[in-house]
Parts: sequence; C-alpha cells; structure tokens
Amino acid sequence: MLMLAAFLPLINSSAQPAATLSITNQPTPIMKTFVILFHQAPRPLTDTDRQRLTEETIPWARRQNGAGHKLDPRILAPERALRGLESTAATPADASPVTALLFLEAHDLSEAAQVAESHPALRYGFSIEVRPWAPPIPGAPTAKTPTRP
Repeated sequence: MLMLAAFLPLINSSAQPAATLSITNQPTPIMKTFVILFHQAPRPLTDTDRQRLTEETIPWARRQNGAGHKLDPRILAPERALRGLESTAATPADASPVTALLFLEAHDLSEAAQVAESHPALRYGFSIEVRPWAPPIPGAPTAKTPTRP
C-alpha cells in the first residue's frame, strides 16, 4: 500500500513544463481514463521491500506523468465490509484483495496495459488489472452518480 502513498504528493506537485505557445493544425489525440487495480502480493512485503518499492515507484511515476499519463493514485484502507457472494466462506475473498487504484490517462487499453506492465510493484509479487473507467449507462437507475475520487 505504501508504494503509491509514497509518491502521492509527487503526482500532484510534479514539475510541469513551462507554458509555451504552440500553434498547430494537428488534432490532439483523445486520452481516455483507465484504472489500474493493484492486487496484494501473496506474501506481506518486508520493510526493506517496501522501501525499495517506494524508491523505484517515485521515478516510475515521474516518467509516466512526463509522458502525459496524469497519474492519480488512491490507496485503499485495509478495513472493509463484504456483502453478497464474496462474503461467504466458500469464496476466498482475501486471496488477493485490491489494495490500491491508480487512475491514468492513455489513448487506449493497450497503452494503459503497457504503463501497468512497467510498474515496479509487479517485481514484488503484486498482480495488476487494467480497466477502462466509464460513467454509468445513461438511463440506468442509480441513486446518485458517483464522481471519480
């Protein structure tokens, strides 16, 4: 969980290039929002591994932000409440819980997956899932449309 928390301040305060005037007739490629879900490693990380992961994640995040992916990490607290089928003893809900979310911008799912494949957490036993972020289907009954955190 500390892997993303360590660079959370760097994500929002990372140095942005100075504004420059650029006139072009080229259309800007449309970026879409994706989310990377980090599933906990099967074994807990040692303090040394946590420190190394943090040290590797900071420059990784800077490179991704520099490439225009606009990382927006969220760490999930360990407390949770399970309901429905996943809360039964027959389902190993704790087998690989989601510990963090990382929102990012990419042109398509393939590019988002390439970003995810380069994340240092993979070398520390985490598994990663990448999904497009999409609003609810119009007309579907919802109490309130949540916004992205």
